Amino acid sequence: MMASAAALGGREVSAEARRFARTAITAVALVTPLWLWTACDLWSGRFVFDRYLPYEANFFDLQGRAMLHGHLYLADGAVGIEAFLHGGHQYTYFGLFPSLIRLPILALTSSFDAHLTVPSMLLAWLVTALFSALLVWRVRCQLRGEAPLGWAEAASLGAFVATVCAGSVLVYLAATPFVFDEDLAWSVALSLVSFFLLLGVLERPSGRRVLWCGVVIAAANLDRVTTGVGCAAGALLLAGWLALGRGRAGHPARRFALPMAFAGAAPLLIAAAVNFAKFGQLFGLPMQDQVFSHINAYRERFLAANGGEVGVQFVPSNLLAYLRPDALHFTTLFPFITLPTSPAGVVGNVLFDRTYPTTSVTASMPLLFLAACFGLFSCLRRRPASPAARCIGLLSIAAGVSAGAILLWGYIADRYLADFLPVLVMAGAVGVIELWRLLSGRARRARLGATAAVGALAVFGVFVNGTISLTPTDEWSTTQASNFVNAQASLASTTGSGLSGSVAHGSRLPAWAPAGTLFDLGRCDALYVSNGENFSTIPLERYQHATWIAADEGLPYRHELRLRFGTRQAATNGSLVPLLRSGLSSVSVETSAGTRPGLRSVQFVVADPYHPVSSLLATVSAGSTKDITVITDLQQHKVILTMDGTMYVDSVFSGGSRVAIARGQSATASVTVADISDGADESALCRRVTSSG
Repeated sequence: MMASAAALGGREVSAEARRFARTAITAVALVTPLWLWTACDLWSGRFVFDRYLPYEANFFDLQGRAMLHGHLYLADGAVGIEAFLHGGHQYTYFGLFPSLIRLPILALTSSFDAHLTVPSMLLAWLVTALFSALLVWRVRCQLRGEAPLGWAEAASLGAFVATVCAGSVLVYLAATPFVFDEDLAWSVALSLVSFFLLLGVLERPSGRRVLWCGVVIAAANLDRVTTGVGCAAGALLLAGWLALGRGRAGHPARRFALPMAFAGAAPLLIAAAVNFAKFGQLFGLPMQDQVFSHINAYRERFLAANGGEVGVQFVPSNLLAYLRPDALHFTTLFPFITLPTSPAGVVGNVLFDRTYPTTSVTASMPLLFLAACFGLFSCLRRRPASPAARCIGLLSIAAGVSAGAILLWGYIADRYLADFLPVLVMAGAVGVIELWRLLSGRARRARLGATAAVGALAVFGVFVNGTISLTPTDEWSTTQASNFVNAQASLASTTGSGLSGSVAHGSRLPAWAPAGTLFDLGRCDALYVSNGENFSTIPLERYQHATWIAADEGLPYRHELRLRFGTRQAATNGSLVPLLRSGLSSVSVETSAGTRPGLRSVQFVVADPYHPVSSLLATVSAGSTKDITVITDLQQHKVILTMDGTMYVDSVFSGGSRVAIARGQSATASVTVADISDGADESALCRRVTSSG
């Protein structure tokens, strides 16, 4: 930031750079608690920097360990249905970059495996915050030169930076810390770094600046192909700009055209080589080779109908989903504004792979959208305000490559709004800066009105993206759902409305209900909340009623167990100690020697005729006592096991009509099991909700 100020020369501009820096830092500081709570707590009741999901949290760790062993393939079954089959091996389609930054930790210890997603996403968010501010300032330096920066304009630019950080889909990504969202979080961060560096080459070409562009663009291509290609396209467009002698330095800048072209083309070649090593093709994914495509009849039908997962036939539906201005649901219940209550609709007779409840760029990020539209108009009009504006406009178009690519994808999900962020930030920065150029010399009333309008749109964006991130998804635990419904009930009681009028009742869970629907099973045997997602095309998810999340479950389902781990090492490592059984399904705990004396490695094992599974390892102290909660939901045919507030098991549990608890001491004295379930506390939330109002 200061480098750009110094490039303009003069103490006055440096002081203004400091003014902008102070407003940007203040703005980011104000929204940081929202992002941190969403990523590190989100109704779990514990603020931890390693919040993780029992599945889809360790893919990058597994890939990193494969790289340490000199290859890219993973152990068969390691990533389940997400794996791609090629050459007798299984691969993940996720990029290498998030694995690369893990390598120093993975090389030293395995203690943090599956616990690095939130720290990685936090780092990506901090990079985004820093470089969105730096990019905004660099754009202003190139468009307005030495024009004075008043506090009103500084506040507007700070509000824009805050909107990028917390008034955008980045908060929604933080709500679900798994590999899909980590991949997108880094794609945004690396894109902004890339375009900041490209603007630096436009400002003052040099060999070092071109080199750094190539390095970061390569990283972007090794993370996510859509945004990576956009960054490479920006480099190639800038190379053409320099070749035409249009750079700020004039004719001498032409000598950097070829190196700049190489900085754009080389990352594409690197990414293509990695893609070929994994999948046997230079670009794209062989969707027919994914494990899920082999076992899901609907996926097979979808691929056959469309000839793949990409096509122009998906564009109308995607345009409607991602740009419609009414893609929000307003309700009188907390949190008052949510995602639409049903999955995104489809235009025409087109078969989509999946559609989720999805908001839009226009509805959830109005400041970024309006600023970007005005910014593109300002740059690409016949007579732009600055010589550099035309090239910045071309770079903004390149940043929109990822948004254009996602419109061709036969899959609609709210997280893909992240692919719009590069163009929204690039063009949006121009838009806000151009707004203040037009207001220069205008009456104070007009400037204050503009500041108020920008601030109001920023506050709206932060509020909306915060509230839609607080609502249930299929990745939520029972604890999260319970705390969420508790918050709803508490706020409803303060207004005297209650929740009882919004609760449905029945003896069996419906196949689907709009998001936010509460359902009382039986007479408070269990209370569920709907996430609004439609799993009709996935038999296992339909079998488990995955649309529903248990918020409160009574004595038939909830089992509180106390485990005491022996002080002496078990005579036989790896012995299974039963916890409970129902029909042909059972849950056991397995202990073995820990990494250090006095520690035990613990793993929970589900034996089920349809889907046996083992949890990730946990470490406990010998002689310690741990309370665990095991939910055996025979309506959803699933078992959920949590310890210390962390979910270790969320899997299929076919079970029978009754559950038997194993009590007492194991033969090896490694674990003692005690049932501490208290029926008096069961279904308290359900009774509170159904009786309120």
